[in-house]
Amino acid sequence: MRSKIFILFFLLIFHFNAFSESLSGILPQLNQTEISQLQQGDYLKNSSGDHLLEYLPSGELSRTIKTYQKTKTPELFIEVLCLIPRPDIRQEELLLFLFNNIGAVSDQEGLEYRSYNRGNKMYPLIVKSWYIEDPDKKNSIIPDPVKNAMPSEETRYVFQKDTTFGGNYYKHRYITTKNEILLDISNLSEMSAKGLVKIAEEGELQMFFLLIPVNEGILCYSAAFIRKKPPYDEIMGYKVNPVGSFEKRVKVIMDWFQNRIKR
Repeated sequence: MRSKIFILFFLLIFHFNAFSESLSGILPQLNQTEISQLQQGDYLKNSSGDHLLEYLPSGELSRTIKTYQKTKTPELFIEVLCLIPRPDIRQEELLLFLFNNIGAVSDQEGLEYRSYNRGNKMYPLIVKSWYIEDPDKKNSIIPDPVKNAMPSEETRYVFQKDTTFGGNYYKHRYITTKNEILLDISNLSEMSAKGLVKIAEEGELQMFFLLIPVNEGILCYSAAFIRKKPPYDEIMGYKVNPVGSFEKRVKVIMDWFQNRIKR
């Protein structure tokens, strides 16, 4: 009888501590004020000139982001960190659930943001969004994949049209471990802002979304890197602000993801 009780106790402990990392443990660089801000649902952001990744969590897949920044030395970047509530789902199904939801790109079509330049009204951000089978076959639209088991690595191709950068093709590379998911996004076509200013040649934009379950919820970290700073800050009355544009995009996607996984 005692042995059965012990086994049951052990299983319960394992169930509730499969993701036993805490915010302070995975983000030792944060102070208590910043921890409290995350727990209250606030975003932490950084795009400082010293190019230090202040909010990158410790973890196995974080090395991919560090390596990119160190080897490619991008001139511009923005990082955003938030904590979202854990969905009401069994622990052993959680990562696969997060994986399938972060990959639901067709659901991003129609996302909006609050535009303060347009009278503090909602305005479209992503107007088209879908997967394609192959980047050489532009019309090979396919539905969002839904996996029954999480792959250790997988590459997909995406078309998105937004109101800032127009229509572009992207490579989405997913990397997973037993307790982390990393989405690595690079552009497969030249990107320009409003068709006026070139922002990135092919492969010069790199975005990362890192998901890590912790005791307090789901930690969502994103970083966007641009290899070269655009040559103009303003052209024809349009202010060129790629860092601000990607901060807006990251926050909208994080909000979308949080709303999508609510159970």
